[in-house]
Amino acid sequence: MYLKQLYSASQKDRTPKDLQSHLAYMIACSNCDDKYVGKTVRQAFRRFHEDGAPKQQPSQSSQQSTTASGQPRPRRSDRNKNTNKVDYFPKDTIAEEEEDENNTIPIEKKILKSALQKNEFETKHRIDWEDWEIVSKDSHKYRLLVRQSLQIQKLNPSFNRTIASVPLIVYPEGLQATKPTVKMKPVSDRFQVRKE
Repeated sequence: MYLKQLYSASQKDRTPKDLQSHLAYMIACSNCDDKYVGKTVRQAFRRFHEDGAPKQQPSQSSQQSTTASGQPRPRRSDRNKNTNKVDYFPKDTIAEEEEDENNTIPIEKKILKSALQKNEFETKHRIDWEDWEIVSKDSHKYRLLVRQSLQIQKLNPSFNRTIASVPLIVYPEGLQATKPTVKMKPVSDRFQVRKE
């Protein structure tokens, strides 16, 4: 009995929300009521980094391994910090090196691909990257697009530039809040025997 309790399904670790994939999500602005509905087939945190979320460093305790003497072993990146790096594409001239060092792109010139990045830049609002919710999940890519489109029509988020990710043929008006009432004919009328 004890082993059965120990290995029951309720004891399994749940996958953290940030590491889940194949989902449609809704994320909101911290300063206003604007929302965005998106989808990803990859892990959610990877998609959020593309949209401009700050990169979070994993905790140091989970990264470090120990040697046989019990001392923490430094990560390879820490061991290689002070070594000379190989330059596979050396600069041809000194002018090219100076030009490369001074070639910083001002923030106004950066191409903002994401609707969330554009909102942050234009309104100076902050997106709440921690408090987002999964609105739908599906492992099939096309069905996930349909689910995202239905959620866009249902929630009508202001950040989304499109009204649907795919054409909604089966549900052109989106999800209905109430189910339609259907009138059924009596069964006795349907199966009458005709006399000839």
